[in-house]
Amino acid sequence: TSNLAAMIDKLKERGFCDPIAPSLGVAFLIQSILIGRILADIVEDPESDEEWNTAAIASLRALLRPASN
Repeated sequence: TSNLAAMIDKLKERGFCDPIAPSLGVAFLIQSILIGRILADIVEDPESDEEWNTAAIASLRALLRPASN
């Protein structure tokens, strides 16, 4: 978790993102999203899989606020 938080800090320093929360909190949330991916895999439904992907990407974009180029 601390390594992921450090990576988020470096991405912020380099102007790739501007997280809306502290990097350690963002790192924990990203890990929980990945753990939640297990449920989408268990369901084995292509539509649910796509919906999970869409929701995960949208939440990460909102959380990390990627820099616009």
